[in-house]
Amino acid sequence: MAEHISEILAMGGVKKRNVEIKPTCSPSPCVHLTGPRCEVEDLKDSLKAFIQSLKTKECEVKGPGAQQFFQGEGAETLKIGRFSSVVLIIPINQEPKVPERGQIPQYTSCFNLQSLQFTASSQYSLDSLDSVYSVDNEINIKVVVGSLVQQQADVFVAPMIQTNMTSTLIGSSLLNKAGQQLQNNFYNAKGLHTLKPGEVLVVEATPALGCSKVFFIECAPKGNKHISEKALHSGLRRVFQLCEQNSFGSVALPVIGPGIVLSIPVKDAVNILTHEICKFLSGPTGQLHTICIPIMPNYPNSEEMFQTVRGNLSAEMVDSTGQALFQSLTSDLDEIIMIVDRTEVHLVFGDITNETTDAIVNTTDFKDFQTAGVCKDILTKAGPQIQAQLTGAQVASGQIFTTLSGGFPCKTIMHVCGQRDPAVIKTLAKEIVVQCERGRCRSVAIPAICAGEGFAGQGGLDPSVVAKSILEGVKEAPAPLVPTSATRRGRSATTSGHWASTRMSRSHSLPGALNLSALATSLPDTESRAVFLVIGYSDAEVSDACRELKRAYDNQCTTQTFTPDEMNCLTSDEMDQLLFKVDLLHLQVETKSSEQWVVKGLKDGVNEVLKLTKDAALRQVRKKVD
Repeated sequence: MAEHISEILAMGGVKKRNVEIKPTCSPSPCVHLTGPRCEVEDLKDSLKAFIQSLKTKECEVKGPGAQQFFQGEGAETLKIGRFSSVVLIIPINQEPKVPERGQIPQYTSCFNLQSLQFTASSQYSLDSLDSVYSVDNEINIKVVVGSLVQQQADVFVAPMIQTNMTSTLIGSSLLNKAGQQLQNNFYNAKGLHTLKPGEVLVVEATPALGCSKVFFIECAPKGNKHISEKALHSGLRRVFQLCEQNSFGSVALPVIGPGIVLSIPVKDAVNILTHEICKFLSGPTGQLHTICIPIMPNYPNSEEMFQTVRGNLSAEMVDSTGQALFQSLTSDLDEIIMIVDRTEVHLVFGDITNETTDAIVNTTDFKDFQTAGVCKDILTKAGPQIQAQLTGAQVASGQIFTTLSGGFPCKTIMHVCGQRDPAVIKTLAKEIVVQCERGRCRSVAIPAICAGEGFAGQGGLDPSVVAKSILEGVKEAPAPLVPTSATRRGRSATTSGHWASTRMSRSHSLPGALNLSALATSLPDTESRAVFLVIGYSDAEVSDACRELKRAYDNQCTTQTFTPDEMNCLTSDEMDQLLFKVDLLHLQVETKSSEQWVVKGLKDGVNEVLKLTKDAALRQVRKKVD
C-alpha cells in the first residue's frame, strides 16, 4: 500500500528526518524519497530492510452488513489495530462501485509489500536534494451554497475593474460586511498604483470578515472576450502563487465572470476557474489544504454553475498518471441521505418539475400564478384547466387544496400556501403525509415552501428554516410513509432561487396471507464483504488479528426465526416497515421448511424486526381478549 506508507513508517518507528516522501500507485507501486543524499540513502536502506521483514495477509469477513459494521461500530476494532505497535489493518475496496451522484470514486490498490520500490531523487546537487512533495499534504475542495462573505478562510478572492473595489457585486458585499475600514485598507494597499488586468491587490481584511486577507483580481471590462479570459487566467494563477508564498492554508473564491460587469458565459468562467485549480494542484503544493467555491443560490445561473463546477472537478480529480490531484470534493448541494423516524430523507439539487412521483405539492399564494417560480413551472406543465380551478379558491391556513394532475405526470397535485411561516409549513408537511396515506399515494414531491426569492413580493425564507420545518412535519405525521425520502431542490430553468422538495415513496403492500418463500426470494442480497490487508511483524500476530476481525463481527451478529403465524399478524403497513428495515439495516432473509423466515444480521437490526413482530402478535392477542 504505497498510499499508506506514512502509517507503515509510524508502525516501524522510522523517522523521516529531512527527507520528503512521495508515494505513487501507478503504473506500479513506488515511493519516491527526496532530500539530502546521505539521509535519502539511509532511509531507503532502512525502509527496504524493515518492509522485507514484515508479514502480510489478506483477511475477508463475509456476512450481512459486514462492510457497514466495520464502517460504523466496528471501526473501533480497526482503530485499535491501526494504532497498535503490533499490526496495521488497512481496509481494501476490492469491488469498485459506480459512485452515487456527488460522490468521488475511491481508488485502492493491493500488492505484496516486498515488491514495493523506492527511488532516490538525483536531479539536484550531490550535497542537497530539494523537497518536491509532502506526503502529508491533502487538498480538499468544497462547493458551498452562499455568498463569499458567509465563508471562513484565510483568503477571500474578489474581482474588480479599474482598481475599484465596489465595481462588482462581490466587492460591494464585502464592503457592506466589513465596513469602511476595508475601504481604507484597500486605498492603503493601492496607493497611487493602477493595476493592469490580471494583477492582484492584497488587502488586509477586517475582523467582521471571516478571512485575514482579500485578494482583488483586476479584471478586463467586457467587450473583448479574449482579453477578459486571459486576465482572469492570469489573476487566478497569481492568487495561488500568493497563497503558496504566504503559506495560507485555505482560500475561498467564487466563480468570477458571469454577470453584467464582466459578462463571461457561465461555462467559460467555470472552465477557467477549474483549469487554474487543476493546473495549480498538478505541481508541488505547500500549506494550502482547502479550496472553497461559494455559489450564490439566487442567481439565474446558479444550478448551471454548480453542475459545471462539480462536473469539471470530478473529471479532473485523477490525472493521466493515476495520481489524485486533490483528496476530496464535497458540496452541500450533493445528495444527502438521512433517516428521520423511519423515513429516508434525500437532499439533492435539481428541478421539481422533473419528478415522477404519485403526488406533487405546489406552493402558491392562490393569487399570482404568472410570476416566475415553482407555481408557474408546475402549472405550465399541468395546463390551464388546473390553474382555473385555483383561481378564487378559498383555502384556510394550514389546509391543502387538491386537484387532478392535468398534464403533469402524476396522480394528484396538492396546492398549499405556507404564508412565510415555519409553523404553517410544518403543519402542511404533516398534513401532506397524512393525505398521502389516506389516498394510498406511494410517493410525493414537496418544494421548499416559501423559500423562493420574491415570494409574494417579499424575500423568501431561509431554505434551512424551511427544510427544518418540513422534516419536523414529516416526523410528527402519525403514519409516515415507508420508506420515504425527502429532497431539497434547486431552481428550474425559468425560476431564480432554490427550494427544498420532499420526494416520498411507499413500498408494495401485501394483503392477506403472505407467500413468505417468494417474498424472501425477491429481497435484495444484503451479504457484503469487508476485506483488509493485515500487516505485522510475525505470521502469528497477523493471523491473530484476522481472527479478531472475524470474531468482532460474529459477536455482533445474531439469527432469529419467525413462523408464518407470526408474520401473518403484520398489517400491510407493518410489512412495509419490515421490508424497509431488512433493506436499510442490511439483514439477510432465508426460508426454512414450513415457510419459516430466518433473519440474520447485526443484533440491533434483527432485534428491530423481532420487536415489530412481537408488537403485532401482542395486538392480535388483545383483539381476541376484547
